[in-house]
Amino acid sequence: MNGKLYNTLLRRLALALTVLAVLAAPSFSATVNLVAEESVATMPDGVAIPMWGYFTDTGQPCGTATAWDVGPQIDIGPAD
Repeated sequence: MNGKLYNTLLRRLALALTVLAVLAAPSFSATVNLVAEESVATMPDGVAIPMWGYFTDTGQPCGTATAWDVGPQIDIGPAD
């Protein structure tokens, strides 16, 4: 009886330590800072359409992003 109880406690302890190790491991992720700002896109026929666009957040004040484009290209290295 004591052997079964000992094995059960040992397994639970091992499981708890494994979960703790997984949760304590650092996350391997890349950080991408974006800002959404209002912009106007001019269509090929000359019609101006108001819309929102994403820009790379460089710390610029609101409303000073460069001209609207498809969006910033997000490059993630193989190590991320």
